[in-house]
Amino acid sequence: MTLTVTPVETRRALRRFIDLPPVLYRWFPDYEPPMRMDRTMLLDPRKGAFFRHGTVQYWLAWRDGVPVGRISAQMSPDRPVGVPEDTGMFGCLDTIDDPEVVAALIAAAEAWLAARGCRHAFGPFLLNMSGEPGLLIDGFDRPPMTMTPWHPPYLRAHLETLGYAKWRDLHCWTLDLRTVDGAALGRSLRLDRRRTDITSRAITRRTLRADLPLLRDLYNDGWRDNWGHVPLTLRDMQGLRLLAPYLPRQAGRVFELGGKPVAVLLAIPNMFELTRGLGPKPSLLGWLRLGWRALRFRPRSARIVMLGIAEQLRFSAAGAAIMLAMMDELLAEQRTLDLDAIDGGWVLENNVALTRFLDRYNFTTTRIFRIFGKQLGGAQERPDDNRQP
Repeated sequence: MTLTVTPVETRRALRRFIDLPPVLYRWFPDYEPPMRMDRTMLLDPRKGAFFRHGTVQYWLAWRDGVPVGRISAQMSPDRPVGVPEDTGMFGCLDTIDDPEVVAALIAAAEAWLAARGCRHAFGPFLLNMSGEPGLLIDGFDRPPMTMTPWHPPYLRAHLETLGYAKWRDLHCWTLDLRTVDGAALGRSLRLDRRRTDITSRAITRRTLRADLPLLRDLYNDGWRDNWGHVPLTLRDMQGLRLLAPYLPRQAGRVFELGGKPVAVLLAIPNMFELTRGLGPKPSLLGWLRLGWRALRFRPRSARIVMLGIAEQLRFSAAGAAIMLAMMDELLAEQRTLDLDAIDGGWVLENNVALTRFLDRYNFTTTRIFRIFGKQLGGAQERPDDNRQP
């Protein structure tokens, strides 16, 4: 059987590239395909935010005329914190369980990166750290969650066979609200004496668009020294605007210290609950069902997508007070919405402060994503930058 790898150069090939994962993984009971329009918004060069500043090449692997895998290679002038210079990225890695297919796709991506001066490759990403970073290595049977990728278990072994080693693990945490007395937990961890100079206001459907610049600035300031951080732009946050109609009345909060905004918290509903069972490309009846569901949408789970606190408040008494206030507000909101679970992440494995905080609030690690790296054409070199917020 003949295996070939071809670059994606036409609109038809791009459609095949975007549509491939649901075809490859249709036999996996734990895989729930995202909506095609969501993937198109990210991966189509005419629509995706990454293409405003980055360069991407896609490939498809074919065996006897049938697509059996895909991959991307990408470069961006925004180098993530702690990552070696001259490092390129790979991503969109989805294939059948065949080491020959994975090896051929990786070889194509590595050659493309090396030809452009890259000495390292790391990934996978869709398409960078601000998207859906890492390869799922634990938590395959978890319910699908918005902005959380799914991969089959075999990809990890194939990457390791090709010389890719762990650079970082990213943990996703979940608070199971069905087994936690949120009110009692909030009371037990609340500060004995509230600081009167710490106040907050809600982020609502109506205010979200106007609040986006503030969310961007506080998030970038709070995580600017974190390993892997790439500054967010308003273009990167365009997906949040599209989610506005589905947000609860209060989707998050802006916290102020002495009247100055210093921290943000934003959670979004799990959109897989809205689209479950409709497939990536719904029929006309499917779109009608989706519209009916949207009118009655009451999510059972949500994900914290933005949490940031001003850099100057890290490890301070005021910063600790704000973090506790954030969790108090989050628990109060979930009681109003009657959610079953809240997901938070990703969180770097060595972020001890945030890990302890989440553990204290009875969050547990439910998914682990691994970022793999490799020195192209030479011995392995793992980044030793351990900076964290």
